[in-house]
Amino acid sequence: MTDPSPHAAHLPHTARPGGRLLDGRVRPSGAPVRIEFEGKTIPAYEGETIAAAVTAAGIRTLRRNRQGEARGVYCGMGVCFECLVNVDGRGGQRAC
Repeated sequence: MTDPSPHAAHLPHTARPGGRLLDGRVRPSGAPVRIEFEGKTIPAYEGETIAAAVTAAGIRTLRRNRQGEARGVYCGMGVCFECLVNVDGRGGQRAC
């Protein structure tokens, strides 16, 4: 299987605690915070999306539809509505 990005092998990515990538050029800009998602405390950063924080924590399913099918991050831009979650009691909030 070939790498879809010919440049990916040249990036010195290492995993940070919390599952985020660090390549020497990308660093969190916000202060560390914690959010609660489905009863679990998740490390996050101010300004980071809910989708980014839960994905870094290894969570791929954000909700289930009426048929019980898992839904998670699809487009990453808040356009497709697959990432809808409840935030502080308000339903239909985009995690992206």
